Amino acid sequence: MATETSTIETAATAVPATPGVGQLSFTGRRPDDSGVDLWAPADVGGGWAAECDAGREYGREAVDYIRSSGDAAALGGIVRTIAERGTFGGVEAGFFAALSMSLAEPA
Repeated sequence: MATETSTIETAATAVPATPGVGQLSFTGRRPDDSGVDLWAPADVGGGWAAECDAGREYGREAVDYIRSSGDAAALGGIVRTIAERGTFGGVEAGFFAALSMSLAEPA
């Protein structure tokens, strides 16, 4: 079975995306269908706490993906996409909290 490789494009560069990264629940297709949008979380609603909960789930999902696939570069692309968007709410806070917690866990 052939796997589809897409391209992740940021403002400065385009880098190959591993096939699995586009399967993460917080990713999507770019509006022009040119590749994977690494930060396209669903609108959570429900206020700050609900947004943080969703962000923590996304963060755990990202960590699990990176650990199982070995695709550590995916994290850089995700973080860069979040930074380029310039929107930092509860979802992003929860995402980064989950990353911090995973780094504090023993290896």
